[in-house]
Amino acid sequence: MPIPPLSRLRIHPLALADGADCEARWMAEVASSGRCTGHVWSGLPALVAPRSYLQLPGWQQACQARAASGPAVRLRASGGGLVPQGPGLLNLSLAWRVPATSRPDATAIYGALAAALTRGLAGLGIELATREVSGSFCDGRFNLAAHGRKCIGTAQAWRRIDGHLVVLAHAVLVVHAQADALCRVLNDFERDAGGPRRYRPEAVVSLAQAWCEAHAAAAPPRDFERRVVAGLLRGFDTAGPAPRT
Repeated sequence: MPIPPLSRLRIHPLALADGADCEARWMAEVASSGRCTGHVWSGLPALVAPRSYLQLPGWQQACQARAASGPAVRLRASGGGLVPQGPGLLNLSLAWRVPATSRPDATAIYGALAAALTRGLAGLGIELATREVSGSFCDGRFNLAAHGRKCIGTAQAWRRIDGHLVVLAHAVLVVHAQADALCRVLNDFERDAGGPRRYRPEAVVSLAQAWCEAHAAAAPPRDFERRVVAGLLRGFDTAGPAPRT
């Protein structure tokens, strides 16, 4: 199986200061314990970039410009492009140790992650499809989109820790963040850093907006984020959330 069974997902109610650092720690814990772990979390406002962005001509200046004001800029282990963090966004991080006799298959892992997310969120009444979405942030073949607009992005990283190969599978869910605000912040940084990418608000939609469109409603339920988390629990067949930490 591309993703081992999870017994529980750990829900983090407070925003994490640096999700990438936490993911590195979770991967190290998995290397030691051998248990597959899952975490649902949000982050403080930040822009998270792959290490390839260090090569952009204006990287240092763009980061310095945001040191005093604006979202922090952080690096992550996985590849891809620039990703936002902050209010209205949820992250799912799964980490597991690969048995010595097995070999990880990146495409199979992405497919299993997308399938579990689609299955779990089907109860919201939102039709999701796996596809590329031109103009969306960190675009890739395994985005999940609602009527052609990205609402969930996925990423993956492998690390050898203490002789064990550990896989991290990550998803960022646009729960109720506004697409125009996200793209404005991302485009400002890309421009200042000298990056070639530009993002279109019409290429991104929040799950909350997709829910409203699917149900012909003016606003989503007040507990919409809780329903999204419940969908994650269903999708990954967990017994329930671990104690909140």
